Amino acid sequence: MPRNVEKIKSLQGVVFDEAYNIVNILYIPEIIQKLKTIRNIEFRDKFSADNFKYKNILIIDDSKINRQIEKNILIHLKTNIDEAENGIDALVKIREKHYDLVITDSKMPQMDGITFIENMRKEHGYEETPVIVLTSSNEESSDLRYHDLQVLHIFNKSYFNRDVLINTVEQLISNNNEE
Repeated sequence: MPRNVEKIKSLQGVVFDEAYNIVNILYIPEIIQKLKTIRNIEFRDKFSADNFKYKNILIIDDSKINRQIEKNILIHLKTNIDEAENGIDALVKIREKHYDLVITDSKMPQMDGITFIENMRKEHGYEETPVIVLTSSNEESSDLRYHDLQVLHIFNKSYFNRDVLINTVEQLISNNNEE
């Protein structure tokens, strides 16, 4: 090996292929070890010294695309965002980790939003956790049931406004900080 690359542990040697091009021989375990130590900019922003505690948000929606859109909208808030694809999956997650805010779809297979919130409210520590409901219906009966479950923010997906969602989440998280 040439002297200028001798100290690179991940490069074990070189060979020539049939067209006399140089082909590097790599030591894969060393490359994997290096990749494990690299931190991207998002990771550094999220876990910098100025940010001592991040709020946990759980997004529940049976549509992977909707979950990803919501996550992308909220990613700049410097929160830890987890996802669940239905109410049953979400109940498992809230038992494993505490969430400061829950954003749920109203209609999902296996367990809908209302049933999930009813069950969540029975869990210790989730009696007053803020909940945002995203719905595609305009049923007032559902709105009344959500109100009974202490859900103050219901957004219709047809009239969805990104800035309103961000402001509502920021407000709920900051109110949750003061308690």
